[in-house]
Amino acid sequence: MLILLSPAKSLDYDTAPTTDKHTLPQFAKEAAALIEVLRPYTP
Repeated sequence: MLILLSPAKSLDYDTAPTTDKHTLPQFAKEAAALIEVLRPYTP
């Protein structure tokens, strides 16, 4: 088996993104409630 690791071509963290569009989570409150219910359980 051969595995090839290749670095990303460009990792430019200094330039701002070219878009200002973003979304907000639709179910953030429901997800938080579900997390609280499931938190006591072990994986």
